[in-house]
Amino acid sequence: MVEQREKRSREDDVRISAPSSSKRKACASTSDSAGGAEDTDLDCLLSQLPSDTLATIIMLRNKFPRKIPTCPLVIKSHVYSVIKDRTDVDRQLEELNRNNKIQIIKLSSDYGNDYGIALWEDYSAVVNACKNDKGSEECKIIDWFLEGLVSQMSHCYVSDYQLELELREFLRSIDKDADTYDEYITLFMRSGLLNRRISVHGGYWISVPNVGVFVKSLNAGR
Repeated sequence: MVEQREKRSREDDVRISAPSSSKRKACASTSDSAGGAEDTDLDCLLSQLPSDTLATIIMLRNKFPRKIPTCPLVIKSHVYSVIKDRTDVDRQLEELNRNNKIQIIKLSSDYGNDYGIALWEDYSAVVNACKNDKGSEECKIIDWFLEGLVSQMSHCYVSDYQLELELREFLRSIDKDADTYDEYITLFMRSGLLNRRISVHGGYWISVPNVGVFVKSLNAGR
């Protein structure tokens, strides 16, 4: 069993960090169409390599304790400990979040200013897992949450106004009563996908199921 888990872990690492075969083929076809221009092919391959920040996130993500039953998360401050240029890290994190390479999660830890970073593949997997044992209507709402809301956001929170507005629009698009939007916000919160933002501005933090288990372990470790 241990060997099987280790094998799956190595396979996951390759899946996340290596360029896909389709992308490699695209590079090859680009090179062929240009008369076999090796420089073009090399530039294409290099463009697929992760940035220093993303490479660090992948490395730290692969050390995430598997016994914690939540989405693998990397603490933002741990990335700072590897890459000393915080300005560059912040810039790259913003770009990665905007391009759906990662999802940033606000953590309610004892330090008060902790953020977790999840690879988008991991984040989308736990969101999709929330559809288990749900009806078709709720599955549609969760799909919208991932693809129609979070994937379009550049922040790790959503305002009350934006959430209500966009959720109402989606409900109308599928011929549902838009006034029932609050029922689905409750669904997101019960599923662990949203946490209430304690702020004068209100709104919600983007979260992941069972994140409290991780935060408890983080606080105990400190």
